[in-house]
Amino acid sequence: MTAAVRIQYVSDNGTTYQRKSLADIASAVGNTTEALGAHAHLPSAIKPRYILGRDPANGREHKLVVGAIGNSLWTSATTVDVPDPDDRGSTLTLNIAGRIAEKRYAR
Repeated sequence: MTAAVRIQYVSDNGTTYQRKSLADIASAVGNTTEALGAHAHLPSAIKPRYILGRDPANGREHKLVVGAIGNSLWTSATTVDVPDPDDRGSTLTLNIAGRIAEKRYAR
């Protein structure tokens, strides 16, 4: 089992928050890790931006949160290599099927 880490999430308005992620996913996606409490936790009224990666072998989709809009996965990449959820020792190459923007809700 991989360890949990805190990643930086830079909101569309420029405020930096923190949210929990798995260490191997954070590394594969290119998110910046930080110490617990370095920034405020991401409010529940904000749904973070993510990419939708599709496994070409079986069509399974994976949501991968992208912490910064400058990340190449958010701007230009067409594939991403991530750890296989069934076998963390191997990787999957996912095709990026979509980029879903941050959403804010009034609460």
